[in-house]
Amino acid sequence: MSRLIWSMGFAGLALACAVAAWLHRPVELPSQAAEPEASTPLAQAPTPRPRSVARVTFPDSDSFQESFRRTADLRLGEGTTHMQLPPERRASGEVVAAWLVLRPATP
Repeated sequence: MSRLIWSMGFAGLALACAVAAWLHRPVELPSQAAEPEASTPLAQAPTPRPRSVARVTFPDSDSFQESFRRTADLRLGEGTTHMQLPPERRASGEVVAAWLVLRPATP
């Protein structure tokens, strides 16, 4: 019985060493496609256009509050939504606000 246990242990150890050696070998990657010729111009990725930000600077808090009150009355068209973001109050007394205007949903 002990011979059977020793032989199974030896076989397991040999199998573990073989698997460890196989796992440590470098992986062969598939060959890459041929490089394009240097004379062939590559297509340039389009550069993204900077998006304009609807920031408005008010000279004081009172003029901002008046504008905020009038914002609810804006009518931009059918299916369009607008939203005013929270204002940024500066130490100089100025108030900076931004509005989001969403495109109309089209089917």
